[in-house]
Amino acid sequence: YLYVSQTTLRGLQKADKPIVLKILYHQSRKPEKMLYMAEQAGFRYVDTLLHAEADTKKAIDRYQKACIRIEQRLYAKGFSFGPVSDDMLQQTREFLADIAEIPFYQRHYQTQEEIRKDVAEKRYFQVTSPEGELCAAQCFEGGNGMFYGMLGIKEEYRAVYGLILLLSMYGWRYAQERGLREYGWIREDNVESIRYHVKTDWKWTGRKMEEWILEAD
Repeated sequence: YLYVSQTTLRGLQKADKPIVLKILYHQSRKPEKMLYMAEQAGFRYVDTLLHAEADTKKAIDRYQKACIRIEQRLYAKGFSFGPVSDDMLQQTREFLADIAEIPFYQRHYQTQEEIRKDVAEKRYFQVTSPEGELCAAQCFEGGNGMFYGMLGIKEEYRAVYGLILLLSMYGWRYAQERGLREYGWIREDNVESIRYHVKTDWKWTGRKMEEWILEAD
């Protein structure tokens, strides 16, 4: 990861792998010159993300009873869920990597040491169907008292069982137990996700992040 300036962009050359440029700004102060320079340097615009922070206490108070009912219903139907064990780690990571909504430029690449530490700190969470199929998973990344979640739910499970709320509750509890703040970056064209975040008491900070890509040579 490197911080770049408008001057740096002028002389940037293509590499043997894509270069991702993330431009952060407040929505009231859009950096038009920086965006223009990105385009002139050959970068292609791909996404704009909105920044939000969870009100974890409010969300837990509001949804705890509903989540308990979801957990009871899942247990009754034969589902299993909880932090990922060492023997399920590889399968869980492959599952998250295969979720189409998470493009390569939004994924967090880790060393093996970082991955082992995440497992020990219970930063991976999974839901398994009665047939033993991995149907939902989530992992947390971040530092300096803050983290964000990367989650994936198989299409056929998204509208049933309340898995999204179960995964959210795990994140809220994780934050509360460790004194952390949870944040997220949501695509501004993802209407469904924005509605869910509004419904579950996330706060929009007004920050935006545009993602641009310079294709590999």
